[in-house]
Amino acid sequence: MRQPSVIVAAEGATFQDVGHFAVGVTPGDGIFSYRAGAGRAEAFLLNPLPARTAHDWEVVAEVVPDGKAVARAPSSAALVKSKAIKSESLTQRKSV
Repeated sequence: MRQPSVIVAAEGATFQDVGHFAVGVTPGDGIFSYRAGAGRAEAFLLNPLPARTAHDWEVVAEVVPDGKAVARAPSSAALVKSKAIKSESLTQRKSV
């Protein structure tokens, strides 16, 4: 599964990994521990994480006012895509 590149969160959003526990699956699919680190991932399992803390921990890229995240996400994704295309074009080898 491909992980998202950019996560935009609303100011009032909270994050918590209760879904794994609810169905009897061991948590730790990687996205949170990859972005925040193992120690913080353990805290995330037990307590809701506010959007601002998730941003401080580099789990989310941006925090926007409530009701604006869905509208902001496409423009954030387009910006990342444009940078990736530029980067790819600068790193390709040319055939001789």
